[in-house]
Amino acid sequence: MGRTLVLLLILSVSLVNLSCTQEHTSSQSDFLRLKNLYDSKNYFELRDQLNNQEKSNKSVALFFEAALEKAFNNPINSNQLIAQALDLGLVPDSLQVELQMMKMNNHLRLHEYDKLLRAAEKILEVPNLSKEQKKDISNTRLIAKALQGIPSQKITKSGDSEIVLTGTHFDVNINGHERDYAYDTGANYSILMKSEAESLDLIVREVGIDVGTATGKQVKGDIAVADSLIIGNMTFEHVIFLIFPDEALTFPGGFKLHGLIGFPVLEAMKELQFHDGKIFVPENPVQRNIQNLALDGLTPLIEFKYKGNELVGSFDTGANKTVFFKPFFQNFLADNANSTSLDTVKSGGVGGVVAHPVYNIGRINIELSNSSILLQNVYAHTETLKKDTEDQLYANIGLDVLGELDRYILNFKEMALIIE
Repeated sequence: MGRTLVLLLILSVSLVNLSCTQEHTSSQSDFLRLKNLYDSKNYFELRDQLNNQEKSNKSVALFFEAALEKAFNNPINSNQLIAQALDLGLVPDSLQVELQMMKMNNHLRLHEYDKLLRAAEKILEVPNLSKEQKKDISNTRLIAKALQGIPSQKITKSGDSEIVLTGTHFDVNINGHERDYAYDTGANYSILMKSEAESLDLIVREVGIDVGTATGKQVKGDIAVADSLIIGNMTFEHVIFLIFPDEALTFPGGFKLHGLIGFPVLEAMKELQFHDGKIFVPENPVQRNIQNLALDGLTPLIEFKYKGNELVGSFDTGANKTVFFKPFFQNFLADNANSTSLDTVKSGGVGGVVAHPVYNIGRINIELSNSSILLQNVYAHTETLKKDTEDQLYANIGLDVLGELDRYILNFKEMALIIE
């Protein structure tokens, strides 16, 4: 073989190896970029990136597609994609536990308590789970075990509903008892005081789960199931309530939170139209062509803009004021911060009151669903709060934003906040 031919062969093989290396590096880079968006809970950008990217690794693509179906409130589709990904047997070990946890959370969202228990127990068999993962999954297992045999939550609409609001409260009927409870999209479960549950003739199932609170403290919670919950022309069956000791829901000044309607009930309504101190819930919502809400577990997330930057925050109708988290302070405020604007605020929730160091922003404009919102007397946390997610999210959007709106719609079927 001539020397020239040998050199050409060597060069050809080298170019092939270089091409393979570059392709592998590119694939790794694509994966890391998508995984970073997934970890930071930016499902909106993840959706756009995945739609524009060639899916060379089917198992990895299925992982992110399952995550997006879960985030955009399609838990049945998500579980189908998870099953496909696991059947392929090519999912990296680093994603196996994530897939199993997605599956578990989908069963929780679907109120499939027997399947939820099996999923939680299977994950707990996995070695090398983090301490926080073990704690969360163990809590989920306790809930599922207490709810074994309980049918899934069900809603029946007998027509459109018009619900009159008193602040953030509305009338409910639980097992024939008339009550006036708050509502809160940021609450993963509906909540009752123990004495209130007893007055409603509910059977309290002692579970002793550890529940994280807005103050960073842990509170022991039990569970009760309401056979019937009526709101407007909607009848809910098999509604789960977390039950807390009375003292955990009694706040400085003597205010008591007797009961609260949380996300699982509100989400089941599919669409809530807010206007003129009322909530209108259509029996059959029309299709919406916007998708700016997502779910982190059972917590709604929302996409908003600040100075042209697309950001993600939690969405909480139980919070009176919008607050910004540490990433917002670090990215947009820290360089120009001055000591005169540093302060301490106290916040209250289930579990009591706690103080946090903050930076007073004053006035700030954000953009939400293509509408400019002026917020006043708001602040940003300068330190990490009790939730890991608050190191990834930029804000908790509260009622002060919604109070600036004449009319808005929350649609949990298409996952949309619509401002009209």
